[in-house]
Amino acid sequence: MSLPTVLRFTRPRRLFTGAAAALCLALTGCSGGGDGTVLAAHEYRTAEVEDVTRAVQTSATVAAARTEAVTTALTGPLTSLSVATGDRVEEGQLLATVDVSSVQRELANQRSQQATTLTSELNSVEQAEQRHRQYRESLDQSLNPEVNAAQAALRTATAAHEDAIRAFEAKKADAADGRDPRLVEQQRALEESRNQVLNGEINLARSGVASAAALLQTEPSVEGVQQSMTTHIGTVEAATALQNSVKELSNRQEAYTTALKAVDRDLAEAQRQVAATFEAKKEATVSVESAKLTARQQLDSLASGAEQARRAAQAARESVGQGTDHLTRDINASEIRAPFTGVVVNVGSEVGRPVAGSVLTLADDSGMILHTEVPEIDVADLRPGAEVTFTTAATGGKTFRGKVSRVSPVAGVPGGGPAAQQPGAAGAAPSAGAQRPTFPVEITIDGDTKDLRIGGSARVRIVLAADKGGLAVPREAVFERADGTKAVLVVAGAEGPGSRGTVEERRVETGTEGDVTVAVTGGELKKGETVISQGSTRRELLGATVTLGDEA
Repeated sequence: MSLPTVLRFTRPRRLFTGAAAALCLALTGCSGGGDGTVLAAHEYRTAEVEDVTRAVQTSATVAAARTEAVTTALTGPLTSLSVATGDRVEEGQLLATVDVSSVQRELANQRSQQATTLTSELNSVEQAEQRHRQYRESLDQSLNPEVNAAQAALRTATAAHEDAIRAFEAKKADAADGRDPRLVEQQRALEESRNQVLNGEINLARSGVASAAALLQTEPSVEGVQQSMTTHIGTVEAATALQNSVKELSNRQEAYTTALKAVDRDLAEAQRQVAATFEAKKEATVSVESAKLTARQQLDSLASGAEQARRAAQAARESVGQGTDHLTRDINASEIRAPFTGVVVNVGSEVGRPVAGSVLTLADDSGMILHTEVPEIDVADLRPGAEVTFTTAATGGKTFRGKVSRVSPVAGVPGGGPAAQQPGAAGAAPSAGAQRPTFPVEITIDGDTKDLRIGGSARVRIVLAADKGGLAVPREAVFERADGTKAVLVVAGAEGPGSRGTVEERRVETGTEGDVTVAVTGGELKKGETVISQGSTRRELLGATVTLGDEA
């Protein structure tokens, strides 16, 4: 048998109504198409405004809109359980407790280890900061040995360079002014040699003049000859002396040139000494900067080491909380409390046994829903928002309302849903053992939910389609004409039981088909007109005059 049932009894009702009409005609003696036909009260009805709905009826289960399993990550044994299935609890109420003594011991051990680690890291910070502070103070007070040694070497090199410059400048000045002792001596000797040559030239000139005068005498005498010879000898001696003086002058000039070259060599050597001492000073300067840079790098390295030690200590300090947070949370979680106000619908743990995930299940009964299933034949017309009415066995005839909130696109397990198949339900299997697919549907209950019980059964009516505020006629009154349009038979001119009228056709457009009636959405039918209930089987009355019978 299929799970839900739809109230559709079209075919049986047509058979019954047709038989009743035939019986009526036989009893009244009316012919098939003649005037004087009397329509029984059940064979006609007045076209009135009426809501027409098509619905499916099914069974459902009442459930809470919110159901939550109260769980714990702890694995210790349950030490207390203060609620049972069906108990109402308030948010924050203590439901159960779990033994966490082993967790407390683990927390104490970890805190002890972390305290030791933190102390060691703090000592490392203090030592690193002390090394950095001492090294910085030694630099600030110019007590760094490497820097001091480099600076001392620079001072020595600078002094040597300055001495070399002074020596060079002195030599250069002496050479420029001719004050070099070697040049002075050679210059003096050169001047003497020059004077001797000059004197020799004069003496030779004088001797030559005397000799010439002696030769000019007309009457030489012995005395004159002697004098002439003496003068000649003097001339020779003067010439010889002059020749010697010229040689001496040449030697003195060469000596002076040699002295000048020696002075130039000394100046060049002094210049080279200046250059050499400058290189030494430059290297000493670079050594000082290198020593300072090394010292700064060492200071930075010590500062970095101190910072790293501080970070390590901070990490150790933070790990004290992080490493034990989960243990602290576990200890705090030993008390299991209600996350919201509701009803306990299931208890899955026992006192004294280890907790296995879920302790209990709590339902929030402030919001209620229905779970049901709809047969495949009707689910295509079902949409979220469809109106629902239902009753429950626990509340008697009280009618509740709701709306469809979800229609599953996947069929449920046959026979496994919350609603049982009902005998004679629409969509039921043709054989007793077969079942057709049904689809789970969730219904949100609107308004009052008082007295509804979680897990209780409900009888549900779900509106699949509706036309409201229009005319309604019996389903069997509508028939299809040869041109494909639909029509009904009306008794024109009749105004209630006992009156007479002529049977005419009215073209109609139809909408929703209910269990008994169908909505008229357009056409020629007017409100208040009398419609023949079995129009499809009484078309022979078209054009005849009939009488409306009284109610039985």
